[in-house]
Amino acid sequence: MSNPNKFWTVKQFNEIYPNFSLGMLRALIFHSEENGFSSVIVRISANRKRGKILINEDAFFAWLHNQQGRMA
Repeated sequence: MSNPNKFWTVKQFNEIYPNFSLGMLRALIFHSEENGFSSVIVRISANRKRGKILINEDAFFAWLHNQQGRMA
């Protein structure tokens, strides 16, 4: 699977990185405004309601690395 921009659906991201469960990813997305995860996701919706959510792989790991400093 080739993806030069490294944007994945939640399911694809979980398939590539199974140690990040679908439930965990969905919880991060649900609370994205509070936890800063909004910088990791792109929401695609024609009507501002339900739509596709993509995870930017590079931004995810930058966000994860930043969280380590907050937890220490």
